Amino acid sequence: MEASTFLKEKERLLAEGFEVDVEPILATNIEQAMEKYRSGFLNDVDEYRNSDVAAGLFTFITETIKSLRQGLKGSPST
Repeated sequence: MEASTFLKEKERLLAEGFEVDVEPILATNIEQAMEKYRSGFLNDVDEYRNSDVAAGLFTFITETIKSLRQGLKGSPST
């Protein structure tokens, strides 16, 4: 957003039919911007997936199994 061409580029994209969907991603480099985009996108997908009771139950069960497996890997053998 700090680039001198930002407003021109934004206007051009809006004129071509693109829409502003969410708040702009503020980052110091492309890697950081992509990471913020991916994490936001995944959060939206999770919310959508969990909006259905069956899908939410499936997620709960799979995450519980993952947690239990992690706990078993980390526990000392007797």
